[in-house]
Amino acid sequence: MQVEEIDLAGEHFVAAHDHWRKICGADRCCPDPQALDPVEMPRHTLPYSELVEVLTDPLDFRYRLIGTAIHDISGSSYTGLTVRQIPTQAPPSRMYDFFALAYERKAPVCARLPYAGPDDLVDTVRNLLLPLGDGLGKVSMFWSIVEIVRRKAGDRS
Repeated sequence: MQVEEIDLAGEHFVAAHDHWRKICGADRCCPDPQALDPVEMPRHTLPYSELVEVLTDPLDFRYRLIGTAIHDISGSSYTGLTVRQIPTQAPPSRMYDFFALAYERKAPVCARLPYAGPDDLVDTVRNLLLPLGDGLGKVSMFWSIVEIVRRKAGDRS
């Protein structure tokens, strides 16, 4: 599967990326997960944020925290589940490939991904993955920001 990468754009993405760079510092490839303090995060990003833990052997990704806007369009709670446990996200899938790409690059990745859920007005989602880890190249978690792209009412294509 191939991930369709897109440019970093939008109010939530820019604010989250700026905050990530601030906590990252000049001499680290990614900030420590403890540096991501919800009190300091841009407030408007919180409903669109996820914290996703990286698991190895085999490579997988566990949803640790899911914002309310994401939960609302999911139709069920993915908190505590891994990507491999969710049929629409298990490999081979664009979602799994997206996480794997960000893990391999050890750098932010932004992409448009298909939406598979109960909300007929959601067309796609745009997702920004910001790696968190030891700062020396080991990624242990992602701060994920989701932008929901909605269809116009009456458009079911």
